[in-house]
Amino acid sequence: MRRGILKKCYYFFIFVFFCGLLIAPINNFSSNVMGIYNIKNINSMKGLNKDNPEKIIYVDDKRGSGDGNPPENYTKIEDALNSIEDDNASNTVVYVYNGTYKESITISKPIKCLKGGIPYLNDTDKHGSIIDATDLGEEYVVYITGPTKKIGFNIDNFVIHNSHKNGIYIRDPEIIVSNCIISNCADGLVLTDTYHCNILYNNITNNSHYGISLEQSYWNVFEHNNISDNDYYGICLNFICSQNEFSNNIISHNKIGGIFSICSPFNNFEFNNIFNNKNPGDPKLHGLGLYIVCGFGGLCGLIKGKNNWWGADAPSPLNDFGDEIRVNLQDPLSRWKERLFFKPFSNEPNTIYDI
Repeated sequence: MRRGILKKCYYFFIFVFFCGLLIAPINNFSSNVMGIYNIKNINSMKGLNKDNPEKIIYVDDKRGSGDGNPPENYTKIEDALNSIEDDNASNTVVYVYNGTYKESITISKPIKCLKGGIPYLNDTDKHGSIIDATDLGEEYVVYITGPTKKIGFNIDNFVIHNSHKNGIYIRDPEIIVSNCIISNCADGLVLTDTYHCNILYNNITNNSHYGISLEQSYWNVFEHNNISDNDYYGICLNFICSQNEFSNNIISHNKIGGIFSICSPFNNFEFNNIFNNKNPGDPKLHGLGLYIVCGFGGLCGLIKGKNNWWGADAPSPLNDFGDEIRVNLQDPLSRWKERLFFKPFSNEPNTIYDI
């Protein structure tokens, strides 16, 4: 009798908890993420005018002089960031010329933009602005953290690689990461305890663990990214990540699977190409597109999705072709719940999306 009452109380608590997630401020999410922080704003930031009244700081791996290469350049990105006064941080843009910067950087001031790929006059260097943490022993290449919110801060157009742990590690809300190449790290991009970030037009490939990893993060947008050839899963939603939007991404050729969701309900996947997520030596015909691990009465397995391409018609756990969807439930499950998990992904069109 007592055991039955405790069990009912447990499920009631879980139900109330996830109802709280559902009634979170969706209107605020829509206005912030899909409004002032959308792609149009990103594109406008690419054309920042160097003649405007904003404070501009230049970084060049080789100090020089002359137009486009002024003598006041810093040769280290971290030195440039440390030079910014807190009172002027929100009006400061840091331009980084093409070159290789052997360092690990921390962004803790609310600057407006850190933009790489700035060419010299008549520059023919096609390699861009590279931040390389090889042999530095740091746990990240770029660390974005508080204490002050950097609302709308944009890091744009960098090559970020060679960390034994994280490429970009974000612990601050409302951050924009765009047009970056992140590779040769353990986890390419990590978001922890954050929200309202936009991750757009990045190549996150050839990392030794996850391409993208989220933990307790909400209302983030991931669009037009290539998340491929990572040694574990392309995307990991780790423990109560909710209401994140994934659209128009390529998630392919990750050696264990495409997406791993553990106890993370109500995330949305739409218009993604998810295919060939398996070890090349695996004799199976299909890969693993989505793997859901859930407990708490099964509610953690509720994921929204439509119009994704999985490499075959009508993906299902029983398909021999295309990337499969698999559920590992940590509590007893009835058939109606299982149908509920797979229903959002049923009758997906056999369409490769142009993204």
